[in-house]
Formats: sequence, C-alpha cells, structure tokens
Amino acid sequence: MFNLYFLIPIAVGLNAAAGMRIGSKAAARIAVIQNPSMSSLEFTPVAGQSVSLAFRLTKPGRCLLVISDRDGVEMARVEAASASLKPGSRSLSWDGKDRQGSYVADEAYTLALACSGKGWSETWDPASGFVPEVQLIRRVKYNSQDGILTYHLDHLSRVHFQASLKANMPDGTANFVVYRTIVNREPRLDGTQTEAWTGFDETGTVYLPSFPNYGVGGVATSLPENTVIVHGTPSRSALNDAVLRGIPVRKFGSDDHDHMHHRRLMTVEDWSPGSTVTLKGLRPEGEPLPETIEVDVKLDGPTIPWFLSQPTTLEIYLDESLLVKLEQPEHPYSLQNVKVGDLKPGRHRIVANWYSRFGPLADGIATFELPEKKPAAVKH
Repeated sequence: MFNLYFLIPIAVGLNAAAGMRIGSKAAARIAVIQNPSMSSLEFTPVAGQSVSLAFRLTKPGRCLLVISDRDGVEMARVEAASASLKPGSRSLSWDGKDRQGSYVADEAYTLALACSGKGWSETWDPASGFVPEVQLIRRVKYNSQDGILTYHLDHLSRVHFQASLKANMPDGTANFVVYRTIVNREPRLDGTQTEAWTGFDETGTVYLPSFPNYGVGGVATSLPENTVIVHGTPSRSALNDAVLRGIPVRKFGSDDHDHMHHRRLMTVEDWSPGSTVTLKGLRPEGEPLPETIEVDVKLDGPTIPWFLSQPTTLEIYLDESLLVKLEQPEHPYSLQNVKVGDLKPGRHRIVANWYSRFGPLADGIATFELPEKKPAAVKH
C-alpha cells in the first residue's frame, strides 16, 4: 500500500512563469514591485483580523490584490483606493471575506499582486509555477499521557499524518496498516507544531500505542511563500465549496506520474472519502462460533466519484495479516468466506485500507470479540 514511512522526497524547484518573475536576480534590478512582504502567514477574520501585503512601487500605477483558494479559484480581490498609486511604500489588506462578503472557509489561500501603469505591467505571485517539496516529517514525538503529537516543519506546508500498525505481509516485506488519519492534508506553519490525538483508531476502540508494532508517519508538502492560513470559520467548509463547483470527474491512467504524492490534485480529488467496514455472519453470544464471516467495505462522503477515478487499491487485513489485495476493486466491495473459526478467543480487528496511488486513503475498521470456547460436555 501507499506508505508514509517510505516516501522518497521530491526535489524542490521553481518553473519560470511567463513574463518577469519578481524575486530572481535579473528581475530584482528592474522590478517595479519591490520588497513584497506579508504581515502574517495566518489570521482569524471572524475576530476582526486581516492580512496585509506591503510593497514598494518604483513607478506610478494601479495595483490589485487577488486572493485564490488551493485550486486557483479567485475568492476575492482588493483594489487600491486610488486609481493610480504614486511611487513609494504601499500596502493592500484583505479582511478574509469572499466576493459576496462572506468569510472564507478555514484553509490556505494565496495572495498575488498585479500592478500596471503607462507602458508596464508586473505581477508578484510565487505560487505561479511553484513546484512543492515533499518530505517525510522526521522529528516526531507522541506523548500518550497528554495526548499530544509534536513535530517540526522546515517550511509552511500541507501536512498528512497517519497512525499505523506494522503488517504481516506474505512475502516478508515491510508494510503498515493505517488505523487513523490524524491530520488530513491540512495547512500548517513552519516550526514546531502540535496536534491533539487520543491514541485511538477511527472507531475509538483500538488504542494503538499499546501495540509493539505501532508507529506514526507524517509527510509535509511545502506551500508557496505567498500563502496565508485562515482560521475560525468552522461553519463553512472548503470541501463543500469545491464540491458545489461541479468539477468534472477526470479519468487518470495507471501510468500517470504527474499526480504522485498528491501533486496537482484538485481539492475534491485530494480529499479522502470515509470508509465503513461491516461484518456479516457473526452470531449472538452463547451461540456456536461461525467458521467464516463476510466483510463488506463501503466508501462514504461527497468525494467518492473523484477518488474512484484514480488508480486505487484495496487491502483488507485481519489482525494485520493481509487477506486480500485488489487493484481497481468494484464499489462497494464484499469479501466472502473470511475464516475466523480458528482464531484465538479475544478481540480481533478487520481493517480496510482503500488508497489511491496518488496519496488519498480511506481507512475503515471493524472489531469483533470471540468468547472462550466452552468445553464439550462429558458423557456419562
């Protein structure tokens, strides 16, 4: 399966955008927009906060601040009060509202500055042509007593953290079964970060740190320097905004390498659906144990069509032992005749990891209890 522990970092770089890019040595000598600087990399609009972009103009002109979401969709624009700004230090501020005057959802947004004057035009937008760096997050600590996960980021990044148990693979290779997605591709600032996590799986019944084969893995995807993170608007969902746009479901080839590690995925493509595992055939307590059961796996949530359009694999495990691995399985999927009659008494786990080769993963868990077998009655 796609495994956070064995990702290969991708080299960072910038592709030259059309026209002059502010920030290069050649551009710095002739740039009209100079010294662009954001007042903050995060803010809470509902608390009355705003974010400002300060800059210096070397020629008179008009300037426009354009705010876009992670899909590049324009959410708002701020025009300078004056039709023509004089040369000198200037700034434009965004209050965190969209073009309809509503607060935007909690997410990461980019600020781009476009200015023009007599015989010239120039844009500052580090997000244009940006190639993200994907890295494993290595300095990770989990305090089970406080329920706090601590880690360090070298860059402003989109973060993906999962908790897993090491699997028993038939060929002896290393693999991990994901039991909990702790952080699902959410933006975080650089530096030391903390996340609250109780240590339990998605169902709240399996305490993962109690297992010797437990581990936590994280991946960080860097974001461009003109990114700002919005907090404090839980009533609005960035995913719902993206779904309502009606983005067409595109088909990806199995040999597609352009979208590995979540690269260039739209919000609806990158957002993992939920997953439900249902066990059929278990008998009420006191009745004879079944020899086999049926395992049904069903995805849920609004992003299913976009997820299933990607090259996906389904792995189903019983207590970290692989039962089946399928490429492009039908949905929903049913696995028949799973043997449980020979299992030891106690609690057991069925886990389904349904994942895209590009990174999104849906994890579903179901547990069941097998009682002690009653000794056979002695005939006299």
